[in-house]
Amino acid sequence: MRAIPSLLALAFVLGLTATPAQAQTSTWSTNTAVPIPAGRWEFGLLQPLHWGVTDDFELSAHLLGAIALPHLEAKILWRERYPFYIATRHRVRYPSFLLNLLSREGAGGILPPTTEVPHALMLDTEIVGTLAMDCTHWATVAAGITLAPRGSGALPIVDFPLAYPRLAALDSFATLQASAGIEGEIFRGVSYSLETIIWWIPSVRGGYAFEHSASVGWRSRDRWSILAGYRFSQARYPAGTQRHIWPFADFLVGF
Repeated sequence: MRAIPSLLALAFVLGLTATPAQAQTSTWSTNTAVPIPAGRWEFGLLQPLHWGVTDDFELSAHLLGAIALPHLEAKILWRERYPFYIATRHRVRYPSFLLNLLSREGAGGILPPTTEVPHALMLDTEIVGTLAMDCTHWATVAAGITLAPRGSGALPIVDFPLAYPRLAALDSFATLQASAGIEGEIFRGVSYSLETIIWWIPSVRGGYAFEHSASVGWRSRDRWSILAGYRFSQARYPAGTQRHIWPFADFLVGF
């Protein structure tokens, strides 16, 4: 039970809730290749802050999570020819401070207190392709790589669900991932999102992680949105295969 606050903190810092699905005519951020419109801002209790720099360029970062895990993410739209969209996502993270916080005894301690955490960066690059099946439903596939250059010293595997695949590159220098999802509107104001992600983790023999998330949201125009759902994970850890399921809910504001 003492590990639960740590896991919730990791989920918050890493931004592990599903992005609320919205229709093509909406201004809300999505998991698709399409950025939010220029000049728009939005944020949630768990979701990162999103900023539409231009119609083809979106920046995001979790302001509170950035205290423990400094990071910045960009989505760049390269091709827009309806119904096809192609974009790339790029993220840079500095996980050393977070790992130092987790290297302690007692509540909140996940790593051994004697862990010497080297300076490290995590560089994520992903290509995203989206097909607009009609004006209210989108199908998206993505593939990417995470690189983790670091200073001298070894980093133990953070074998906690959800955090494990996102930090595994620290122990193996690189991981690969692929995802597929569908999102859209059930009817006006009510949206859905389904996504599946799989990681290849070379630091563990036969290592992999699989996640599936689903959410349903309701919004009032483009100013606020409520969503709820679950995230299921299955992964092969050093100690063996484990499965977990986590419910979540979030409240978002946009302007």
